Amino acid sequence: MVRSKTILIPNKFMFFRDSIKKCNNQIFWFFVYHEVSHALLDQNVPKIYENSKIRSLFSYFCEQYESVTLCIDKKELQLDINRVYKEFLPDLFAILMLREKFQNELIINWDKFYDSFSYFKTREEVKEIFTKDPHAPIEARLYISKKMTEMLLL
Repeated sequence: MVRSKTILIPNKFMFFRDSIKKCNNQIFWFFVYHEVSHALLDQNVPKIYENSKIRSLFSYFCEQYESVTLCIDKKELQLDINRVYKEFLPDLFAILMLREKFQNELIINWDKFYDSFSYFKTREEVKEIFTKDPHAPIEARLYISKKMTEMLLL
């Protein structure tokens, strides 16, 4: 969350800072970089989200992502890409900065990295997050940002 040039990081992620596990340390820095990116973009260039080239690039990668539906309780819920769109660019910048900070130590096993974001939720909470939370699901966002990163680093 960004308010008048102040960056607020959710306190539930602060415990990662003191973790001795490399993956958790990277997750902590991912969220720091994500929030810093939001601050820079939202306060300095808010119209960047409206840029048609950027939007079409992310839309292309969103279409490539196969798991944008959630099958739960015999229902298939569709992820609204437009709802989570403003999270993609900060995610992309966060991944690029993680690559710079950790270089050879960055987690190569992306499945393990995605899994490390998992936390227990009831079925109702999962449905609520998937259909209403503009930040979720993080695995889908990270997959798209990862693909963009791979394209940029070719």
